[in-house]
Amino acid sequence: MGWRDWWRDAAAASILVIVLVASFVAELLCGNDSEKCPIDWAGWYPGETYSPGHCGRAAHDAGLGDPALSVSSLLFVAPLVYFDKVVPFATPLIGLFLGIASFLFRAAYTETSHTLDYIGVTSLAPAILSDVLAQRSPRAAKAIFAALLTSNILVRTLNEPGGSGVLGTYMYSFIPVVTALTLGYIWQNDMVGRFGGGAIFLVGGSVTLIAANASPQYWGCIDTQAAEPHFWGHLIVAIGTVLFCRAAQAKNEYIEIK
Repeated sequence: MGWRDWWRDAAAASILVIVLVASFVAELLCGNDSEKCPIDWAGWYPGETYSPGHCGRAAHDAGLGDPALSVSSLLFVAPLVYFDKVVPFATPLIGLFLGIASFLFRAAYTETSHTLDYIGVTSLAPAILSDVLAQRSPRAAKAIFAALLTSNILVRTLNEPGGSGVLGTYMYSFIPVVTALTLGYIWQNDMVGRFGGGAIFLVGGSVTLIAANASPQYWGCIDTQAAEPHFWGHLIVAIGTVLFCRAAQAKNEYIEIK
């Protein structure tokens, strides 16, 4: 393994550690609902309605919303250090987008920030699938990724949150289907040894996030977001994407540009 590979690993690990520590520091300084954090987002989202954080005290000057959850969203930026124009091309870029979008959503829940976060969340699984497919056919993988990303953007922009339930139904059906296709492809093409570690963290983290969303006790005012499965779900999924991208970048000899 060359210096370049070691540099990427060190950079990814550093991002994970720094963001995790920053999450606790942000909550300590801001309070668990940003009551001590006078950041005003009004200039970013003029005319939009703001929803409060878990404790219900935040308004337009939402600070960092739920600080630990907001800052921990930036954990998803870590895979960016493995970006490659062939593979992995999709997961690092979507990780960067999701990290920023989720941070904005947690810090100030508006229609715009919800749109960005939803697109990021639903696009991570297609990004991972595309980078797996890119091991054999990078061009086909890019076309599939573009199609799935377009679908996610259209579904979100054409539907309002909290309305008919389309957004929730789509997300909780689309992501498992894409994940199942990815795992099936990995299994059928004898890539389990290569991607198995990342897959375990990705699936485990996703289950943690789903469990957190389904548990009412974590949606009220609590002493610290570090007690929330959602907080640790961010970390587990981020580690999974780092492991996955690290494995994906170790290209096999059979990669062909098709």
